[in-house]
Amino acid sequence: MLGLFKKNKNQETENRQKLNLAQFGKEESWEWQGHRIVYTILGEGAPLLMLHGISAASWAYEFRYNFAAMAQQYRVYAPDLPGFGRSERKPIEYTAEMYIQFIADFARYIIEREGQAPATYASSLTSAHLIGAVARGPENFGPLVLACPTGLEKLNFVAGKTPRRIRRVLLGPVGNLAFWLLTSRRSTRTFLKRDGYYDSAFVNEELIDAYQLTARQPNAKYAPISFITFNLNHSVAEEWPKIEQPVLIIWGREAMITPLTTAARFVELRPATELEIIERARVSVCDERADEFNSFALGWLTHQNWPGIQSNVPATSAA
Repeated sequence: MLGLFKKNKNQETENRQKLNLAQFGKEESWEWQGHRIVYTILGEGAPLLMLHGISAASWAYEFRYNFAAMAQQYRVYAPDLPGFGRSERKPIEYTAEMYIQFIADFARYIIEREGQAPATYASSLTSAHLIGAVARGPENFGPLVLACPTGLEKLNFVAGKTPRRIRRVLLGPVGNLAFWLLTSRRSTRTFLKRDGYYDSAFVNEELIDAYQLTARQPNAKYAPISFITFNLNHSVAEEWPKIEQPVLIIWGREAMITPLTTAARFVELRPATELEIIERARVSVCDERADEFNSFALGWLTHQNWPGIQSNVPATSAA
């Protein structure tokens, strides 16, 4: 067992050098509350903020088939959330409030650079955090595109005593082995085939390698442990009906974690919401059915009457 963890440490060092998305766009960094945040930036036009989902091994790699299409019309900003991907992973307890504040602050950072509020895309649980940020600072955001959002019927409860106790245990040494098992190649393949993708053929070695790469970084366990013990849950029941931005929800019909039945509640509480359903897709709809996703999102954004969304505005500072 000691040999296994020594091998893992060596692998972490090697993976830290490999973890990048430079093939898609320029990588830049930003300091946020003591965290080094790394983001991909590409394209020209009105700003578009793209926020990846949350799982045991999430990062902006999930936009690999969206970057080029979006960058044809927009200046894309795609950060890795604190504790994930290329961004710094502090050994702390992560919370929903932390991510809500991060999204709000990153949107303001974009406004400082670009001179206008970004249209924003978010997936699953990150959609709930985005809704929280928009509700508290609507002036910082343009139109919203959400994929399979949570916060009404899924992941909308406050963690009880048992998850809190489990979290305390997993944040200690025992969590190292638990996280290693959770993010093993076998476990990753099972999760992606069951919950991430409708077509199991999509879950190939390249995809698993990308998840393994981010899961084997130093301090990789901390944010995911907060996620699996429900510390990142956020209810949007009060915030969602008050959102004034135009909103498009895109849902994979076969989604398991956030089933399509949940969509009815989002539309019921906010009738102005537009809904598009993509067949033969689950929660990773932007990746699995990228062409359809890109077409729906870009087509919808183009028709929104929102300041700056269809025109280029000179940046207020160097990119």
